[in-house]
Amino acid sequence: MEIKCLTVKSPLEMWKTVFCNKFPQKLETTSLRHTKQETTGIFNPSKDPQYAESFIDTARKAKDNELEEKRRQAERKMYNLLQQVTSEGLLIA
Repeated sequence: MEIKCLTVKSPLEMWKTVFCNKFPQKLETTSLRHTKQETTGIFNPSKDPQYAESFIDTARKAKDNELEEKRRQAERKMYNLLQQVTSEGLLIA
């Protein structure tokens, strides 16, 4: 397989492009059809039902939930810090 031109910005996107070129993805669900990745021609193989594996999908979902919870905690922490700074009269420019 020869790839003439890659216009991706990260190694992860490069490998996704290579993988999706080698193993074409099927668009069977509407969630896959209406993503930003469809417009770029790069699909997320982890969401493709063609490659579904229940054990891996369960572990991935747990990790995704854990990551989302950590993101929310960081967002709350930043919001609380901003509230504290604002209440003390400090300005952030």
